[in-house]
Amino acid sequence: MLRTTGIYFIILVMILVKCFLPDEKPEIIPFPLQSVSDKGDFTFNKATLISVENEKQAMIARELTDLFTLSAGFTPEIKIQDKRANIIFRTDRELAAEHYKLNIAPSCILIKASGQKGFFYAMQTLRFLLPPAINSQTQVENIQWNVPGMTILDGPPIQQSDRGNTHTFHSHLEG
Repeated sequence: MLRTTGIYFIILVMILVKCFLPDEKPEIIPFPLQSVSDKGDFTFNKATLISVENEKQAMIARELTDLFTLSAGFTPEIKIQDKRANIIFRTDRELAAEHYKLNIAPSCILIKASGQKGFFYAMQTLRFLLPPAINSQTQVENIQWNVPGMTILDGPPIQQSDRGNTHTFHSHLEG
């Protein structure tokens, strides 16, 4: 009897801890290759400035800023090569195709990718980290547009060339 009560007590404590203590980091699905939590949040607001290297990156950033226009009632500004920006797109040729690195700190967000697909995936991750109200088609009041401080490295686990070879191999087996 005492043993059963002890087991139930431990289960109750585990449930309460899970319910009342915040998670260390948000669960991103699919899980990124690497994710490390950091202290503090970055807050999007009317003064948020995004610096991109070219017009293609600006188009990708605009997909995110358009969401703020609808749901938050403000639009973060996008400029090419602006050193005052607190969100910075930077091309990093050392990252594999379609991969990105997202560094989120309270004062800035640094987005690195080797190409447009990597920047697009990074924007999708930022969108996922924002409050769900970012997807609202009407303006939402009393929301802090925060994303948690963290560093994420992500991209597809299989390179496109491998996918093509796998397809060819499977076609060979079927034929």
